[in-house]
Amino acid sequence: MRRLAIFFLAITVAGTFTTGCVSNSTPSTAGTVKDSVPAFDLAAARKIIEENETKFSKAFVSGDSAGLVNCYTQDGKLFPPNADVAIGRPAIGAVVSQYLKFSIKEFRDKTTALYGNEDNLVEEGIFFMGDGKGKTLDKGKYIVIWKKVGGEWKMYSDIFNTSMPEATPAK
Repeated sequence: MRRLAIFFLAITVAGTFTTGCVSNSTPSTAGTVKDSVPAFDLAAARKIIEENETKFSKAFVSGDSAGLVNCYTQDGKLFPPNADVAIGRPAIGAVVSQYLKFSIKEFRDKTTALYGNEDNLVEEGIFFMGDGKGKTLDKGKYIVIWKKVGGEWKMYSDIFNTSMPEATPAK
């Protein structure tokens, strides 16, 4: 019995000694999982958002209310200045139709910041509205939360406000 105890003690000491001397210079790959999901490409997303903004601008100056409303998610929210929030495409359509009455012939926007992930993006920017004859009707700033729906980026939440003392509708 004593021999057996000495034998186990010797194996334990030898195991401890050799384990401490084993080199760990080669990293182990055991348990490593390769990330098969590509990293989110914010630059590519920015390009898509800017393309969507161009479509929005073209729809605005051409009076295409359906095209404008289609830029939003079904449950989208529009926060216009001096008005209640419009929730859902029908309510957004009602607000949009009021803006189209101003005969805006120029609409430009510029993204000043974009951040987020593969599901939601936050865009900050500035906008300009003109009458097409050199008169500024409105200019201001906006924030849009973009949401990916069915593989497409749509506006989910859109708030904008003027930087002018008073916006002037076209006559």
